[in-house]
Amino acid sequence: MFAVVAAFSLCPVALAQSPTTINLGTQGRNVDFSTLPVTRPVSVGTALPASCLVGQLFFMSSAFPGQNLYACTSVNNWTPLAGGASANPQVSVNKSSLSFSGQTINTKSSSQVITLTDTGTTFLSVTSITVTGANAGDFAVSNNCGTTVPSGANCALTVSFTPSIVGAETAAISIVDSAPGSPHTIPLTGTGQNLITSGGLSINPTATMAQNGGTVTISSNRPVNWSLAAGSAGTLTVADTTHATYTAPASIQNQNVLAGCPVMPNDSIFNTRIDNLPVNANNAN
Repeated sequence: MFAVVAAFSLCPVALAQSPTTINLGTQGRNVDFSTLPVTRPVSVGTALPASCLVGQLFFMSSAFPGQNLYACTSVNNWTPLAGGASANPQVSVNKSSLSFSGQTINTKSSSQVITLTDTGTTFLSVTSITVTGANAGDFAVSNNCGTTVPSGANCALTVSFTPSIVGAETAAISIVDSAPGSPHTIPLTGTGQNLITSGGLSINPTATMAQNGGTVTISSNRPVNWSLAAGSAGTLTVADTTHATYTAPASIQNQNVLAGCPVMPNDSIFNTRIDNLPVNANNAN
């Protein structure tokens, strides 16, 4: 009797287990089972997804037959199942070297961009991207690679050159990563150029004169050393080697006064001292 009751009571328990449900309204064309505890989806694409859970399968439609099926063997790690495909990240760059020529010393060059691509079948882990070498301090590199680059994805390295000396300079970009052959290096060369050989100097003031207390902004087409001539009134504020601002004084004391009245402006030719000028050759006559 008790055995019959026990057998009968198990039946509704088995029927009460929830079946797998799929909402086709939100799944689109490819049903996604990734949130379920057992079933994993088989997805299709031309590049491995950036993340995966153990048990997921991926069919790479762009790969050769026999080299297009991958399984997620650990979190975020794809492993090829057939065909001998290499389960390694691979670093590929679109430029093997960079050159900056004829750059005026102490001025920054235009930027050049290198594209780095992971052509392998697993994630590329990026440890560091730095500049090394004899003149590393005169080259600068920035990047948007982050710490990982997914298979088939790419990122950009932006490089510039600011020479501190006249002549040739060398350095290299060093990329420390998880791909075979790390660190990967990209040679950099540049040439610093003296001011004299960089073309004619051009000074461009915003005005030819300043009113009392007024300002004049001055710029140059190459680095210069800004300073006021001896005896000048006012102040000079230097922003950088190519920009400065002159500020005129609020008032200037007249230097040529006769009986309390100014005699011509201070810079008039009629107020120029002549007692130290050479004597005319006909003076004795």
